[in-house]
Amino acid sequence: MTITETAHLAAIEIDPASTTVSIDGHVTFSATGTDQYGVDYPLADPTWSISGDGEGSFDPATGVQTTFTATYPGDATISCTEGGVTATAEIEIEGDVPRVVAISISPDSAQLRIEDTLEFTATGTDQYGKAFELIEPTWRIEGDGDGDFDPSDGSATTTFTATGDGSAQIICSEDGVEGAAAVEIAPPGLPAPRKAGRRVAP
Repeated sequence: MTITETAHLAAIEIDPASTTVSIDGHVTFSATGTDQYGVDYPLADPTWSISGDGEGSFDPATGVQTTFTATYPGDATISCTEGGVTATAEIEIEGDVPRVVAISISPDSAQLRIEDTLEFTATGTDQYGKAFELIEPTWRIEGDGDGDFDPSDGSATTTFTATGDGSAQIICSEDGVEGAAAVEIAPPGLPAPRKAGRRVAP
């Protein structure tokens, strides 16, 4: 008497197993399954995912075949998974090196009195729309108001101390890219200026 184990999914293979694509380029991946005897085994609805530095999207995200669209450069691993079985393929996504193209500051506006302190944080965005770490940003103030920064460079977060009254802009810059926040600074002894509220007629 021969006892045969019921066939089950044991391995998945992705085609192509490795590839290179440029940003906004497309690659079609196909997945096939085999059982523990090395015989073809039909995949029901495997799931596709990506990990690593490169990024992209799958259409559809499930199924034996998908079209991958590259959105961010770098080396990455494509995975196809079903029932606890996973196969991987390597992909290199080519594109321009990420660089800062925009800087935003939080808070983007503030009302202060002379000698008040407030922490500002700058966030960079690259050309692909992802957060970009600011390495050597510099801080300055322009306008009628005045103040000091601690630190004034080398950090995406700084503590501003108001020293002169008036309207001004807090500016953070790196590699020729700038972001700004508006500040209103009141003289000592006066309440911090407030933005005029919208009046509602009775």
